[in-house]
Amino acid sequence: FVVVAVLAGTWLIARRTLHPIATITQAAECIDVERLSQRLPEPARGDELGRLTSVLNRMLVRLDARFQQAKRFTADASHELRTPLAVMRAAIQNLQHTPNLDPAIHEGLDNLLDQCRRLTAITEDLLLLSRADSGKLELDLKAIDLCEVIQEALEDASVFADERDVQISSVLPESIPTRADRERIRQVLLNLLSNAVKYNREAGRIRVIANAVSGQIT
Repeated sequence: FVVVAVLAGTWLIARRTLHPIATITQAAECIDVERLSQRLPEPARGDELGRLTSVLNRMLVRLDARFQQAKRFTADASHELRTPLAVMRAAIQNLQHTPNLDPAIHEGLDNLLDQCRRLTAITEDLLLLSRADSGKLELDLKAIDLCEVIQEALEDASVFADERDVQISSVLPESIPTRADRERIRQVLLNLLSNAVKYNREAGRIRVIANAVSGQIT
């Protein structure tokens, strides 16, 4: 009887002690980048566990504030950079049409224009990521032919693939009709192809295969 009473008492004490820990653990598992505003439930008693939970909640407050600040900075910076970059591109293009322009200067302007285009693409990517993080990304869903989008991305990717002597080939059907955001799909494909070229070996190969079976595009 004594042994049973001791075991039962121990079990009750352990359950009472571990229950708040289990509750806090379950709540912590639900907190991620999208839910930094959530807080851990603080036990009513002011013991070590309660103080630890309070410290963790204050840390989450600081993390949430820094994360929101980073998102605002990214959105503001990318938005503010679009206008001066557009002005620079227009100025460079106007200079390229100057009569009797020295070929060396024309080549230098071409390089500057390429760099402006790269900066513009980076700015658009930052703005896109900021909108996606804040849940404000709006997709322009329309009926498109995915094969046409893939071909356009392959043509653009061939420019920087030639610099590393990387060959890009494709196996595509005549058409893959679908409903999607054409520009976002093209952006994703270009990012994938860019990474495939960047991390490929010299004189390597890239093969793009697409197909649609039973409504699933692979």
